[in-house]
Amino acid sequence: MNFRWSKAFKPWQSQRFRIAFYAILAGTLAGAVNLLLPAEDLIVNLRAAARKQAAPQSIVVIGVDDRTLTALGTKDVSRTQDARLVQRLSAAGANRIYFDRNYRFREDPAGDREFVQTLQANKGKVFLAAGASDTQTFDTPMSILPNEDFRKNSNLVAVGSLYHPFGLMVSMPLKWQTAAGEAPSLSASLANRLGKPMQPSWLESWTSGLPRGFYRPDYSYDHETIPTLSYIDIIEGKFDPAAVAGRDIAVGGISEVLKDNYELPLLGYVPGVYIHVIAAHTFNKDILLKLGWLPAMILVSIVIVSGIGRGQSFDRYRIAGLVTVLAAGPLVLDNYGIEVEVMPAILAAGIAIFRARSLDRVELATEVNVTSGLPSLQSLRSLGKAPSSSIIALKLRNYSAIVGSFESSVEAQLANEIARRIRVGEADAVVYHEGDKFLWETKLKNPVDIFEHLEGLHRLVQNGLLIEGQEIDLSFNCGVETDSGAPIATRMANALQVAEQAVQDDELVCLYDSTSDEMQWEISLLSALDRAIDNGEVWVAYQPKTDLKSGEMKGAEALARWTHPERGPISPDKFILIAEEYHRIERITQFVLNEAVRAVKVIRGTDPDFTISVNISAQLLRNPDLPRMIFDVLEAHGMGPDCLVLEITETDRLDRSSKTFEMMEKLVESGLELSIDDFGTGNATIDYLRFLPASEVKIDKIFVSELADNRRDMLLVQSIIEMAHSLDRRVVAEGVENKEIMDILRHIGCDQIQGYYISRPLHLDELCGMICLPKLRKYS
Repeated sequence: MNFRWSKAFKPWQSQRFRIAFYAILAGTLAGAVNLLLPAEDLIVNLRAAARKQAAPQSIVVIGVDDRTLTALGTKDVSRTQDARLVQRLSAAGANRIYFDRNYRFREDPAGDREFVQTLQANKGKVFLAAGASDTQTFDTPMSILPNEDFRKNSNLVAVGSLYHPFGLMVSMPLKWQTAAGEAPSLSASLANRLGKPMQPSWLESWTSGLPRGFYRPDYSYDHETIPTLSYIDIIEGKFDPAAVAGRDIAVGGISEVLKDNYELPLLGYVPGVYIHVIAAHTFNKDILLKLGWLPAMILVSIVIVSGIGRGQSFDRYRIAGLVTVLAAGPLVLDNYGIEVEVMPAILAAGIAIFRARSLDRVELATEVNVTSGLPSLQSLRSLGKAPSSSIIALKLRNYSAIVGSFESSVEAQLANEIARRIRVGEADAVVYHEGDKFLWETKLKNPVDIFEHLEGLHRLVQNGLLIEGQEIDLSFNCGVETDSGAPIATRMANALQVAEQAVQDDELVCLYDSTSDEMQWEISLLSALDRAIDNGEVWVAYQPKTDLKSGEMKGAEALARWTHPERGPISPDKFILIAEEYHRIERITQFVLNEAVRAVKVIRGTDPDFTISVNISAQLLRNPDLPRMIFDVLEAHGMGPDCLVLEITETDRLDRSSKTFEMMEKLVESGLELSIDDFGTGNATIDYLRFLPASEVKIDKIFVSELADNRRDMLLVQSIIEMAHSLDRRVVAEGVENKEIMDILRHIGCDQIQGYYISRPLHLDELCGMICLPKLRKYS
């Protein structure tokens, strides 16, 4: 069962599958809840403007225009004049006569009587309108009906319409409920579209942006081309009977005085009677069908699903398909009376294309090294299936030093020159590059052959590389992984790990040993570190620092310790190194800082000048949030910066323009004291001592441990002390293991010492006990 479920959900693991799924889901939901109706209306209006055409001539509008009202000297025509209009039109052979007017109230008895008599004489030929009040909605019966005497001698039609949000469209119904029962709309009756729905009701209810029974008129018909006669000309007999013979007639107000004008986008103000006529002409098509948003959504979904793969979403065929489906297709279908909605499909296509294109850019950026143009390590990881051949990882030991020795960027030139040398032995090798690391697959199977091949590469590189006219020497180490059964990501990690091991062991090549579980333990060490901090496995020990002149304990260094429940104590060199390598040093540093400040707060109750030293990784000096992290801890315990000494071991290239130097100055300006740890090793050299804003220098224990037996070490330490004192720096010697070394350091002027002769690292309660007893605090 679990296997079947995991197999069923396997596609979900693909980010491209999820993009397609969510894009289609968004489009479907937008269509179902009618979210994009305004945008759909805009597109329909644009298509109508592009298809602008003359209206059919089968329906004639008799307009109550300004000339009619002026000639009659009234604000509207009377029942007597309506009766005369019907008589004139009937005599001229008009087919049906529709009044888009309100006949709810009676006027003068004589005129009403004459109009009733005319309706009786033309029974079945005249249609009067039922309307809705301003407060009614499309789903409530129309309450404004013609007077009963008029209604029983005529046919009833509905003249209600649906106004879309923001006035972007006016839709018409096929029929409408009235207080006198169901009535066809004026437009549907004119078009003889009675009892013929535009689509099955079950489909219309959820695939159209419009309420059931409503449709968009084809506003491509130019209302100015609809045949129009003036009302006054008809009742005075000043018209050609042939203009109305055999045609349907729509009578309505077209004068602005009658306020029956409606604004339509791209069309301006149009009298309501013309909208009814345009709606009627909409049915004059070979096919008349309202399909809603579902067909376009299905077609676009097919395009999305078939083209969601990398780069496929933008090939010319699929783009042409989308344009056809979403733009050209509806434009053609409009001519046949097939109404489709495309905005949900456009939304789905837009989301899919944007997200897929963004993913393409991300994948391309991760699969090509921006600096060198060589394939990146990520592109090798993306292969999925691990190659059967061996993987070689090459790590340059002096990469940063080489790059930093040039004023201009030479990384690309350097990387490509190394790749060229690699291909000398294997011409078809694909070299993957990331910083100082290079990986490639080799067809060589035998480890001995691989070692000989890499020795040859080493000799080739030893000849030096010419970069910008300058010959440089390269130093590298390699790791080889031959276990073809593991996943590609695991094999890459194994190769890189043994390359690092080769660097540490100063071996040209190290071979990954799959039978050893130590490497797996080191990898798992990182994931266990956070949990170990939370459950108390990681703790802080404090090693005292003693002043050689007074013999008093002046401070202590906070040291992280890890006691694993199964493996026991874990070397700080091991887990600190791994935390730095995987950029997880911030968590453990914050833990040590918090414990150290808590401890010094307790100790300062006895000794107000006591300080605690905390090691700060060079990696953290590049973190702009470091000062905030330190001062948050100090504030939490109510302590000032004078209680801390930050010990810095700088292993990278450092100058006064570097971000690291700027951070050190910022820390000192904020009141914190800096100490140069492990002085004499790495980059912490005499040159740095001149300008680093440190008040303390700690001489590394490798120079102290043999001080009594090695005259050179003693002279070197003495020189460091004298130079540091000349620059107003305090000097601390680490690794003092016996009284003889302590006496020598006192004699040559060292300020403070630290080491097992004074005290091993202590628990906080042991340190507090030592401080509280004067005899234990002082050494002679």
